[in-house]
Formats: sequence, structure tokens, C-alpha cells
Amino acid sequence: MPAVSMRFLLAAAAAAALWLPATGAADPVVLHSFVGERPANATYLLGPFTQELANRGYRTGSDLGKLVEERLSRSGRALSPAQVAEVRRSVDRGWEEWTAGNFDAAIGLLEPAQATLLDAPASLADDQTLRQPLRRALFGLALAHSRKGNRGESERYMAEVVRSFPDLGVDRGAFGPEAQRFYDRVKAALAQQSKGVLRIEVDASAGIFLNGRFLAIGRSREESLVPGRYRVFVRVGDGAGRVHEVNIAAGGTQTLNVLSGLDSVLRTRDYVGFTFASDEQRQREEANYATAVARAVGGGPIIVVGTYPGAQGNVLRGTLYTRDGSVLLKGDVAAEPVAPAPQVARNLARWLTGEDKADEVIVRVGEGAQPADAPAEESGGSRWTPIAKWTTGALGLAAAGTGTALLLLDGSCSSEAPATGECAEVYDTASTGLIVAGAGAALLTTSIVLFVLDRDRDEDSADRTATVAPIANGGWMMSFGGRF
Repeated sequence: MPAVSMRFLLAAAAAAALWLPATGAADPVVLHSFVGERPANATYLLGPFTQELANRGYRTGSDLGKLVEERLSRSGRALSPAQVAEVRRSVDRGWEEWTAGNFDAAIGLLEPAQATLLDAPASLADDQTLRQPLRRALFGLALAHSRKGNRGESERYMAEVVRSFPDLGVDRGAFGPEAQRFYDRVKAALAQQSKGVLRIEVDASAGIFLNGRFLAIGRSREESLVPGRYRVFVRVGDGAGRVHEVNIAAGGTQTLNVLSGLDSVLRTRDYVGFTFASDEQRQREEANYATAVARAVGGGPIIVVGTYPGAQGNVLRGTLYTRDGSVLLKGDVAAEPVAPAPQVARNLARWLTGEDKADEVIVRVGEGAQPADAPAEESGGSRWTPIAKWTTGALGLAAAGTGTALLLLDGSCSSEAPATGECAEVYDTASTGLIVAGAGAALLTTSIVLFVLDRDRDEDSADRTATVAPIANGGWMMSFGGRF
């Protein structure tokens, strides 16, 4: 059997053609998919599968996660109460070091404090008073770098103050005259540039925050924005939410469309993929969300892998999607009652990339599989074949026997023969006998054909339902299903 069939090659080539941007071929990506929390054994189950694809040039893991966060959105995590308290203390101590003239020490405290707050937009959304320590940290960093002669860094931090806190001026008593003059100078320089416009559209009643500042619910149009990079945090209810970064050019208009459903399930920290609320949601949205992620990062074909409910417990399932969300290939390996060996997971990954199918891979969509919405078509017969082969055989034997008897009876006396030896009446059953015998022969022929077809059907069925499962202490357990 060839490693890759011609039909598979044609299908894969067609799918790949859909993914070739004008600049050249794009890297394929691997996404993980779960319902509820990620299983405790997910690393064991998915690790060999994912590594096999990484070895074949697929984007996976942290490399893909960084790309998704740069080009689509990043996690909107929240801080614990202890972390919030530590950030506040760091900002206070940083300002003490600044006042004492210890500028390096001030930067060493203020830089991680502001980075922690920027990395936790959910905390800023929940507690808008946290904007104050963020503002103080930015002011302190601008002033400390200015004293050290780092003009570029100092102006960058002060420009962030201007962009993030347009609703607040400068408290001269809190920050001092030096901070006031520096702020006014940077703000005046930025004011010389043409302002930009940002339109934000969300497909749900979600809270919208711009650089930590609450804007609106559902949609917002912000005009007169100072050019630069902005952080848009979108969250539905008390969900995690995600941050979308946008660049506002001088005099330009930027539109940000946010899929709140995708934001609610997308994960990029511990793994790259989705955590759905239910199997129904996953069935409904997985293909759409997978293609949205791949397009955002400029990726090629997508393989989604995860644990899914099967007929006899969970299975490890890999699905190859095309650019439009169509399923090209889908295959399972049993994950319960015993987790598959690493080699089994690798075999599934290899099959999805075009290699020959291993015995343990159960094809769901693709080469040799029935369409998901089509009834199973049994090779060489139907579910009535086992009954029909015996019924037609019995009827055929009965008809053949009856026809033979009628042929033998033809011409014999129909009553007791007279003394002269000549019958007054004889049986005329030749025609009927021939007809009945012919029908019997036809039925017997049909029965023989059905027996042959049913044998072929059983052989195909056995091949199709063969199951190979790993045994915990080594070795394999094989079972076959067929009809007799």
C-alpha cells in the first residue's frame, strides 16, 4: 500500500493552495481543544502528538503563543490580593528611592511594578483605583530615566502617561514641578501631530477598557487620540477577557472588531488553544475559531487536537482543517480506559500529515471514512443480508424440491389404474414443475450470491472495526468485530 494515496495528495494540495498568501507558503499551526479545564494528563496525551508536528514544521507551544498574543490578543489575567499589595508597596518604595536620588534602584522597583499591572488588565477593570499606582510608576520611570540621561526611555514613559490618562492632569504637589514641566513638554509635542480615531465593535454586551480606563459597553468610538500603541481590554461579564493591541497613526482611523466568544475560550499561556464550556459549543465553534486564529497569525493549515467523548470513553482526536473551516481529515485513537502509548499519538499526527494510517487510528473523516451525516454503507451488502441469504436459500431448496417432484409426477396416473393397464387420467405437471424448479434455482442462485456478499461484508466490517489498545504493563490488546 503506498504511503500516501493519490486522492489524499490531491485533497492536501487543494487545501494547501487555499493557504498560500502572496508572499509565499505559511507555516501550519497546531491548536489544543478541551471542554472545561485542561485534563491533568493532557501533557502525556498531547505532548508526543504536538512534538511530532513541531518536528515537521508546525507552529506549536510557546512559539505559537507569542505570535497569537502579538497579532491577535493576549490573556487578560487578574492579580491576587497579595500580588496587588506587593505592587503597591513596590511603587511606594520606588518613589522613595527616586526621592533619595537612587535612580537605578527606583527603576528596578518601578519597572516590574508597572509591567505587572499592564499584564493584569482584569485587575485594572475590576478596581479602577489601581490606575493610580500605574500612573505613579510611569511618572517615576520617566523622571528617573530623565535624570540618568536616557531621553528616549524617559519620553516613552511620559508619552504613555499622556495616552493612558487623558482624564487626569498632573498633581504638582504629588509629583513636583519637574514632573509638571516634563509632562507639559511631552504633551505639547504630541499635540503637534494629527489625532487618530479608534472604532471598537464587539459582538456582545462586553465591557471595553482603553489602557485600563473604562470606555463603554458593546461599542465605542474614540476620537482625538494621540498617535501610538493602545491596549483594548474586552470582557463579557466577569470572564477572563483578552487584550487587543492597536496602533493609532497620526490622522488615521483604526477599526477593531472583537469576537467575544473567541476571546472567552482562547488560551495562550499554559497552552495554545481553546477551553470550551460544553461539547455543543465546541462542535459549533471549533472550526470557526481555529481558522480565525490561524488567519490572524498568517498560519497555514490547522490541526486541532484534544480529548473528545467517544462511544467507549474519551478518545484523542486530531482534525485537519482547511482555510474555510472544512474538515479534510479527522481521526481518533482510544484514550480510555488506558491512555495511548506515545508512539500511538505520534502515529495519529503522522497520518494527519499524509503518512500511511496506522492500525490504531480510527478514521472519522477523510480517506475511507463515511461522511458524518451519511448512513454507514456496508461493503457488499446491507444489514438485511444475513437474513436474506438464509431465507432465499430455504425457499430455493423448497421450490427446487417441489419442482422436481412435479416433473417426476408428470404423466403418471392421477387415479388407480384399470385392469387393462391404461390410465383414464394422468397428471399434467411438467409446465408447473419447470416453473417451480426454475424459481427454486433462481432463489438458490440468489442465496449463493448473498452468502458471498455477506462474507465480503463481514471481512470489511472486521477491518473497519478492528481496535488496538495499549495495555498498561506493556503489549497490546486486539479485538475484532464482525457478523456471522
